[in-house]
Amino acid sequence: MPNSHSRGVILVFPTAEAMARQAAASFVAHAQAAIAARGRFNVVLSGGTTPRLIFSVLAGSEFAPQVEWARVHFFWGDERPVPPSDHDSNFRLAHEYLLQPLGIAPENIHRIEGELPPAEAAARYDRHLTDFFGTAPRRFDLIHLGLGEDGHTASLFPYTAALDETEAKVVANEVPQRGRRALPLRLRLSTRPVPLSSLSPVLTKPRFCGRCSWVGSRNIIIRRK
Repeated sequence: MPNSHSRGVILVFPTAEAMARQAAASFVAHAQAAIAARGRFNVVLSGGTTPRLIFSVLAGSEFAPQVEWARVHFFWGDERPVPPSDHDSNFRLAHEYLLQPLGIAPENIHRIEGELPPAEAAARYDRHLTDFFGTAPRRFDLIHLGLGEDGHTASLFPYTAALDETEAKVVANEVPQRGRRALPLRLRLSTRPVPLSSLSPVLTKPRFCGRCSWVGSRNIIIRRK
């Protein structure tokens, strides 16, 4: 299992399928360790199109039996301002390819209410996180992040106001380049190092993942161990 205090690594795979299997294996390892240590596994899912294959692999016959799903709690790193049934909903993607196939109980699903006005949805999710974690630090055991071609992750787009937010944990972020608002979950949630996996099927601008030396289409996992 990855050591949360070591430096990050970049894993490159020949196919999206190979990347998805590695991401699923990492998910399982973190889930098993968290459940053994604390009795539950709190995971933050990413949106966009990349997770679809990963969700399908996780829900498949190889990996699904390896996790005590009743002890897994699902959160989201961001959401679009749309209803949960909308094609663009990050929740809908996870529900269709992961949560529903696994029969995850509603009380283990902690979605951002994208159908509400963005400011209200952000405030409600922040309160929900407070209710869930109580006075303890907001401790997530694994955070999945996507990586956009413009370098954005979790709806934290370049040059947008949410990047300067220091207090709110969930914000309604104006994204002029997309002509909409988004609801990112700020990841300054505790002082404890959190395992991060940034998942990207296509890397066209390597400057966005540090000092990468390749250019072109790659299947990658950028993982902070």
